[in-house]
Amino acid sequence: MYTIRVDPGRKLLTIVASGRMDTEEALQALSHALTLSAADGIRAAVCFVDELQHGPGSLLHVAAALAFGYRPGMRVAFVAGERQLSVTERFARFTGQRDGVRVFTLPGAAEAWLATALAPAAHGLDSSSTVRANEGRARRVGAADSSTRRASEPAA
Repeated sequence: MYTIRVDPGRKLLTIVASGRMDTEEALQALSHALTLSAADGIRAAVCFVDELQHGPGSLLHVAAALAFGYRPGMRVAFVAGERQLSVTERFARFTGQRDGVRVFTLPGAAEAWLATALAPAAHGLDSSSTVRANEGRARRVGAADSSTRRASEPAA
C-alpha cells in the first residue's frame, strides 16, 4: 500500500509505503510519483519505507524504472527502519544514481539533504501526521557518526 502527497509550494513529494507491496504495485507507485514530479516541476522526494513489511520481489526492475525516470538535479531520500535498511540501500545502489538517491534512518537527516533541492521558501519536511508518525519510528542505525550512507558505500 502507498500514499503520495504533493506539496506544490515547496516542490516536494512525500511517499509512504506500508504493509505488503509487490513489484507491480511498486512500479505503479513509482510511475505516479514520476508523473507528478514531472508535471509539477518537483525535484525532491522523500519516501518512507519504515512501515513496509514486505517489499517488491524484483528490486532491480523497480530500481531500473527509477533510473529511467530520474531527471538530473533530482533528489530522492528514502527513510528506512532497521528492518528495511539493507534492502533499501541495495535498491538505491541498483538505481545507479549515486548523488541523487540516498538512504537515511532519520527524517531530519533526509530533510537536511533534500533542502538544496526544495523551493527557496521550503525549510523542513511537511509536518503532517504521516511525517510525525514516522519520525518516532526512525532510528539511527549503522555508523555512529552518520545517519546516511551513499548508495555506493558499504554498510557498517
